[in-house]
Parts: sequence; C-alpha cells; structure tokens
Amino acid sequence: MFHRIKLNSDNGSRFQSLMFQNVYHRLNVRDQTGSIIAYGVEVDPIGSGASRIPVGAIVAYLDLKSNVAEVLSLFITEPYRKQGLATALAHEVERDLQSTSCHSLRFVYYAGKQNTAALEQFLSTRGWTTPVTEALIYHVDERIAQAAWLRERPLPARATFFPWSELSATDEQLLRSQEGTLYERFLSPFKSVGALASNSIGLRVEDHVVGWAINYQLSASQILYDCIYVHPDYQHSGVAFQLLSHSIRLQLDQHIPKALFTVNTTSHGMFTLAGRRLRPYAERISEKRVAYKTIRAEE
Repeated sequence: MFHRIKLNSDNGSRFQSLMFQNVYHRLNVRDQTGSIIAYGVEVDPIGSGASRIPVGAIVAYLDLKSNVAEVLSLFITEPYRKQGLATALAHEVERDLQSTSCHSLRFVYYAGKQNTAALEQFLSTRGWTTPVTEALIYHVDERIAQAAWLRERPLPARATFFPWSELSATDEQLLRSQEGTLYERFLSPFKSVGALASNSIGLRVEDHVVGWAINYQLSASQILYDCIYVHPDYQHSGVAFQLLSHSIRLQLDQHIPKALFTVNTTSHGMFTLAGRRLRPYAERISEKRVAYKTIRAEE
C-alpha cells in the first residue's frame, strides 16, 4: 500500500536520496520571499516490523512576489513508475497551491535524457501547456582554455569586478527590490539553485552594482553558469562578455575542468554570443524546456 505524506525539515531526510541535493537543502532553510511545498510517497515493506520505504518525492517553490510556483524536483524510483504516483504527488502540490495566491505552476526540465519522452507524456495528460525551449545548455570542457577571447580586457572607467560573496546587505536589499522591473526573474542572482561557486562575480561602477555573473558548484569538477546581467546603461559596452570571460578564467585557475552554460533564448545578444563563442568548445548542446499549468485565473 502507498502512503503520501507532506515533507518538512523534520521528516525530509528520509527522502533525501529522491531529490536534488540543493533542493533538499531548501527544505531546511527559512525563506522570506517564498515557500516550499513538498510531498513524499512511501510503500509498505514486505514483512512486519520494518519501516515504510520512500519511493517518490516532489518539491515545489512558490515565489510570493510573482505568485508563480515551480516544480524543483519530481522523482519516482524505477520499480514504482507508471503506477500513478507522479500524478498523485503533483495533485497534492496543486491542491495546496489552490489555497494560496499562486496563479500558475512551472515545470522546468532538461531534454535529451532517457526519461524525457515519459515526462512529456505525463505533462500532456495532466493539463500542462506544450513544452517550449527556454534555454540552450552548452556542455563545455577544459578545451575552452584555448579560446583567444579569454584574454583580459580593460573595463570601462571606474568599473571593477568583485566576488559576489562580498555583496553587501544594503546592495542585496536594493537588487531584490528591482527584480521584475530592472531585470527579469530568470536573471535574478538570488535563485538559490545550489551552492554558489567561488567564480561568481559582480560588476561595480563606483558605488553602484551594475552587473553580475552568477554560477553554481554542481560538483568538484563542474560549474553551472546560470545568468549574466548588465545594467541597460552598460549593455553595449562589452562588459557582459568581460564578466563571462573573467568568470571562466577564475574557474580554470581553480582547475575545474567542466562547465554548463545556460543561455536563455530571450537574451538575444547573449544567445548569439554563446553560439559564436561557446559552441566550438561544447561537447554537446542540450535544451532546457518549460511547461506551465494554470492554478487560478489572474484577476
């Protein structure tokens, strides 16, 4: 028999192996800007006296500013797939969201994997929109060290790089308040995708933060380049490219051989730049896709 339970910091550890580790970490972190909704499913063991066995989990995050939720992780162990467990877990999350201000739910996934066809079949039968490509992922190895464009170039007058870990609380508060107006949500430097990589940097002109390159440490040998942003006043100065190349040089200095570069399809300038600069050093290129489901109509 299957049993569904709501997950939190007290019981989530039993389901840790069924979700991304950065997602599991968020079960234990209090967040003022949103809330986590998580459910697990267990199965009764064979034989008496044994504990129930965790076989599936879903974790979603509701952003209270945008009123959009996102499925961060959904996983069912292979022997228990095609038994309606994913549908049941998704239903629990959707039911909880209906009592909130949430108007839509996002499901982001990476195509080209063994389970892609099954996942897209699941989405198509559960009322989700047809998935669209949100970004291309360039899988790059250490050959990028050969790129001539990695050389250091002078920054604009009064501009300096700084480690993103040294961002002040005052600057963070200001930048958070500008999300959705000055920059789009997908360019946010505060997404908590995972452990912040040490080659994440900001760009400051005098006392103002005008750009950033935010990266996450996926493993000891791989970094995810998540977003690069430059203030509109500097978008034609070439500093976006300098943020990228400086971050890569820091990565190579730390002897980290592999990197994933996420390039959003709506960032037209960066999309073109990546195609020209990253493609020659990519082992392969995959797609990041997104589908939506309406929770409640916007008023």
